Amino acid sequence: MYTFGDRPIKVEFLSDGSQNFHNAINETVNYEDPNLNISIPVYSIHGNHDDPSVFGGLSTLDLLSTTGLVNYFGRWTDLTKIDISPILQKGNTKLALYGLSHIQDMRLARLFESRKVHMQVPEGGEGEWFHLMVLHQNRADRGPKNYLPEEALPDFLNLVIWGHEHDCRIEPEHNLKRDFYVCQPGSTVPTSLAEGEALRKHVAILEIYKDKFQIKPIALKTVRPFVFESVNIMDLAEELGLDEGDASNKVKVMAQEKVEVMLERAKELITGHPRQPILPSIRLRLVFSDEDQMFNGIRLGQMFNDRVANPADMIHFKKLVKKEKKEQSNFDKEEMKISSRRCRTSISSLSNSNYNNDNDENMDDDVEEAPAKQTRASAANSRGGRTRGRGGKAKSASNNSNNSRSPAVRPSKHIMPVLETSRATRSSPRKPALFNMVGNSRTKQKIYEISDSDSD
Repeated sequence: MYTFGDRPIKVEFLSDGSQNFHNAINETVNYEDPNLNISIPVYSIHGNHDDPSVFGGLSTLDLLSTTGLVNYFGRWTDLTKIDISPILQKGNTKLALYGLSHIQDMRLARLFESRKVHMQVPEGGEGEWFHLMVLHQNRADRGPKNYLPEEALPDFLNLVIWGHEHDCRIEPEHNLKRDFYVCQPGSTVPTSLAEGEALRKHVAILEIYKDKFQIKPIALKTVRPFVFESVNIMDLAEELGLDEGDASNKVKVMAQEKVEVMLERAKELITGHPRQPILPSIRLRLVFSDEDQMFNGIRLGQMFNDRVANPADMIHFKKLVKKEKKEQSNFDKEEMKISSRRCRTSISSLSNSNYNNDNDENMDDDVEEAPAKQTRASAANSRGGRTRGRGGKAKSASNNSNNSRSPAVRPSKHIMPVLETSRATRSSPRKPALFNMVGNSRTKQKIYEISDSDSD
């Protein structure tokens, strides 16, 4: 392995290994192990593809750490709070190395919002330590709480090495708000046919002296050439004469010409390295607004079957979707309050008319009980003229000698039962009903409370 060797290491480890590697199997740096000869110490955090969230909480880096090949740090098991303790190394320059392995972006965003992410700063004057941080999170804005904003990081950092993103932005980018630099190495090979993967792939050598640094990019020579281009068909509608008809064939001819130009650009990416693939990857994205502009992309790709590495998905159609901005309505708050009070007043009057019946207190009790007696008498006639008294014995309700019974009339299932009011309730004036009885249950559901201030 490249990490093993007899070359002495001139860097002194100053921090406590139990704090920096407290969740790893080896809680010390590998070059201080008397059983290993390390010439190049390697420090690594885990990403989203080797997250130790599976059964047993083990990552693939645990295997490399156990064998002494890498120093696995920045691992967190307690996700209620994060205390990042730097790895301190001393040579000609004092280096404080902070590690933040991959954590789910939404969970990490909540930790930052609740101020539960803390980073320890070593003692010393300004410019005495070089603060370097490595992390593996979303950098591009992929929705609320689905990425880590650069402004969330502290301003005492000098440089941030940002992983997870595949776009190669190896040159340091200055963050004006926090006054630190961000270096995004990206992936070493194209993993998809996305636009960001078409950037030239690099690695870099970082040189640090005191509080200054320098990055020397190194272009990779074994990467397959990849050329990406996006064309909006509507921008070429007048040039191609799409309004004259036969739009599909005209767009197909234009796409074929574009692919030829892209193949010429791919030749410039060939480095001559014996391990570099020769056939390039080509992706032409056609943004269309009318389906008449589409054609069979697979059939066109077969024409370049021996010249490109991806003939089946060389052409990609994307429909142009116009998003109209919705006008925000400015409601009058006073008018909304008046409407709300009117609505509550109308509901109150409806409730009083249905459940209170304030006119009942002026009615005679005998007149009220008449419909009920008449109903009982009619029910007795329907049962053949027999009713029951208080003693439980059947009494005849009619002198009719015919003993034949008529079928009982059952109330319809859809007819709501009449709510009978008690004598005490009818004799006393009622207050506005604030509760609604639901069925036969005793559960009360509050509707509205009407005060004098709400009345118009």
